[in-house]
Amino acid sequence: MKKINHVLLIDDDVIINMINNRVIEISEQVTKITAVSSAEEALTLLNNLIRIDQTEFPAFIFLDINMPEMDGWEFLQVFAEFSKEILLMSKVIVLTSSIDASDLKKAKNNALIFDFISKPLSLEIFNHVVDPNHQRFSINKESLMPIY
Repeated sequence: MKKINHVLLIDDDVIINMINNRVIEISEQVTKITAVSSAEEALTLLNNLIRIDQTEFPAFIFLDINMPEMDGWEFLQVFAEFSKEILLMSKVIVLTSSIDASDLKKAKNNALIFDFISKPLSLEIFNHVVDPNHQRFSINKESLMPIY
């Protein structure tokens, strides 16, 4: 399997970023992992990558939606203004602690969002999400549970 060039983690919780970073490292599927603690920092990073080296643009963006200052929904409004070519380079995965059904509905209605999962990330879920055969919003936790 070809390695994923770059994954971006966006979460205001430093501990969650560390956990998610470690899970991705353990997968041994990613060349570069970047973790930022705000949506603003993520947008600055992404804009710099567009200007400097688009080959470094992340293939996957794991986005928390409940953050101070600029939340994940506001991030997506700005991100949507990027060119179509840039938007096609990444799959945005909402990685959240939200249990609000309206957040899931809102995510499903946003064409930029590929999936909606609970944090923290697990190795099993990460492997499922980055699988090239993974279909949009196809995470089914029951199907990922081991059968005893």
